Amino acid sequence: MKKDIFPFSDTKLYGFLDVFEKTIGNKGNAYGLSNAQIALAQQLCSEYTAQIKAAQEALAASKSEVTKKNAMRKTHLGPLRKLIRTMKATTGAANAHQLGLGENTQTVKPAVEEYKPIFTADMNSDLIRIRFKKLGIDRVNFYGSCNGAPPIFMGTSSRSPFWFKPELLSGNAPQNWEIKAVGVMNDKEFGQWSPIQPLLYQSGVRQ
Repeated sequence: MKKDIFPFSDTKLYGFLDVFEKTIGNKGNAYGLSNAQIALAQQLCSEYTAQIKAAQEALAASKSEVTKKNAMRKTHLGPLRKLIRTMKATTGAANAHQLGLGENTQTVKPAVEEYKPIFTADMNSDLIRIRFKKLGIDRVNFYGSCNGAPPIFMGTSSRSPFWFKPELLSGNAPQNWEIKAVGVMNDKEFGQWSPIQPLLYQSGVRQ
């Protein structure tokens, strides 16, 4: 591979362009460049070095701001914690959440008329892999139809991903699956059906 004449490092490239911009003004004509070409080369060098400098300054400023932000966990959150402890002691633990003074770890039950599972389906190691979000319900039931047959219950899962191994067809024929899902809450199917997700499955074939 041919080595590039320009240094990869921004610092070295900045120095290279800075020197070249000054040198070409004095020697450009001697090396066959017109005044217009010399002016263009100087402009390109000047614009590039200015951008390198601006990028370096922006990076330094960004690091500085991140450092300041991290430091505020001590300088700002520390005093706030003391104030919150005082307020909790005054209001009592029972009222802490009402005042926004405690972490709310309760899961909010979704509305049955609005809930609809969200998932994606693909092939992975000869299995159907379904990745999903529960969004506040207990688990998700999955149903699938293969090559137009009536839907079957594929299984249920409370954790993503859900894995399913289809039975192979004669001659390992392709399988056109249509998969849908519904939430489960308190051992009962809950909310709306998901949109149908199509998937072409064939053992030993990677999609």
